Amino acid sequence: MREKSLKLKTLQNLVNPESRERKIIDKLAKTHSLTETAKALNLSYKTVWNYTTSINKAFKKKLIETKAGGKGKETAILTPFGIEILEALNSLGRSLEWLLGYVDEETEDMVKKLLKRQFVRTSARNQIPVKIKRITGGNIYALLEAETENGDTMFASITLDSLRTLKVKENTDAIFLIKASSILIGKDRVAALSCENILPSMVERIVVGAVNSEIILKTERGTELVSTITNESLNRLELKSDDCVLAIFNAINVVVGVY
Repeated sequence: MREKSLKLKTLQNLVNPESRERKIIDKLAKTHSLTETAKALNLSYKTVWNYTTSINKAFKKKLIETKAGGKGKETAILTPFGIEILEALNSLGRSLEWLLGYVDEETEDMVKKLLKRQFVRTSARNQIPVKIKRITGGNIYALLEAETENGDTMFASITLDSLRTLKVKENTDAIFLIKASSILIGKDRVAALSCENILPSMVERIVVGAVNSEIILKTERGTELVSTITNESLNRLELKSDDCVLAIFNAINVVVGVY
């Protein structure tokens, strides 16, 4: 079931021109190189490799054929089937644009709203598909316990009004939106914290900026999280790749969306 869900997510993301999967396959069609694609998209080689593997697994036939060729000289080309898929995706985008050119403004607005439901664009760096497992109601807020596709347990807190409006129930498929600045990083184990979400993770890579740094994490079960911290905090924690840390965030800082 989990593998089927991952395949479905990959297929859905390929249709979205702004998704990481789509950007990778578009760039591979031009560079024919995992290394060059990683550089162009500011991703690690491992990340591009993992996405390439997921894309191939989503179909009965390979979209991308890779061949070793020494450091920085490997090739990654779209197979004839991969070229057909990419052309079909591009054709779909052109068809939607053509369709919107022949409908009235009200219908165009309805179509765009439908597409926005399928491809949510938000400023939240972390957009995590989950399934709601349990709902605990209070006087004002409800605590949602959810499970990610990789098996991580996460919590979100929303008002009872939002719970009714979104029609969230147990087994509802949802998406948790978490701003990178809301995820704190702990270097050492602590006895207790008031935060509902405390996920043991590993630092995958660090992107250092002028003032802040972006920390890309992977939980023990494989869910990717991104945290933004100040460079001062980065130096104080002495963070580096492969460090074991805790990803910490409050349930109230999780925005819940439904499909």
